[in-house]
Amino acid sequence: ARAFTGKQKLIKCEGAYHGNHDAIQISVVPPLDEAGDAESPKSVAAFPGISDTAVDDIFITPFNDIAAAEKIIRKHADDLAAVIVEPVNGQCGMVPAKPEFLEGLRRITEDLGIVLIFDEVIAFRIAYGGAQDYYGVKPDLTCFGKVVGGGMPVGAFGGRDDIMSLWDPSDGGSVVQHAGTFNGNPMTAVAGVATLESLTPDKYEYLERLGDMLRSKLRTLFAELEVPMSVTGVASLFALQFTPTEVTDYRTYATNNKEMMQTMFIGLLNEGFLMSNRCAGNVSTVHTEDDVDAFVSAVKNVLRRSGYA
Repeated sequence: ARAFTGKQKLIKCEGAYHGNHDAIQISVVPPLDEAGDAESPKSVAAFPGISDTAVDDIFITPFNDIAAAEKIIRKHADDLAAVIVEPVNGQCGMVPAKPEFLEGLRRITEDLGIVLIFDEVIAFRIAYGGAQDYYGVKPDLTCFGKVVGGGMPVGAFGGRDDIMSLWDPSDGGSVVQHAGTFNGNPMTAVAGVATLESLTPDKYEYLERLGDMLRSKLRTLFAELEVPMSVTGVASLFALQFTPTEVTDYRTYATNNKEMMQTMFIGLLNEGFLMSNRCAGNVSTVHTEDDVDAFVSAVKNVLRRSGYA
């Protein structure tokens, strides 16, 4: 995006994780006392050692607030190479973008000639054509990982012909080099192709139905036990939220009861279920309705041991 536009600055959403690289490890889980105003967040380095220039090159916008995002984008438009966004925010607990948020980002970036990048490393699994198919919003570039490698380490990207032509080695060589020891790994390619070929449209329908069932049963359980919890997610993705506040962005995610989250994580391990340490997970094609019921029962057991009966 920088080579294509000749500009340096980027915009990302507060609370979004785009990989373990200094240039983008900004405002991933910023302390709220350093993060600034909710509608105009500050850029905060994720950890010591990240250069000041990396922090200066990133502007932050709240997730799911298109009015605030538009102000920030237009304010910095002359310097912006790209806006990068996760259509489903994994760091905050599989929080889906509001359709109007992604539609608005597309409209604004197209109007201003700014590259729009979808990070679908997680979100690509929500539909046969990924999150951009699910939402009906087409970015200029897309980042992929995880599912496209079939369980093998993988990273991939693609997009508009005119942008991707910068990597074309023909006609005098590429403008931007993309070399790497593991590039084009044949085992990863074979595993990825096999996985994607097996994920036919009917499989995505099954995953969405199973995910909807799981989230519905969890919501019923939380209401039954009067627990200050909710569940976020879309299609096959879900996460437990330990707050009565509706989680739609980083600031609302930050209201989670971290002690309760840790108790649930350890409790589910003891029940035979491994989730991320933020209590996020997904259903897969091998899971069944019985597996969903077993998981909901496990959550119930942990809650009862925690005093909710």
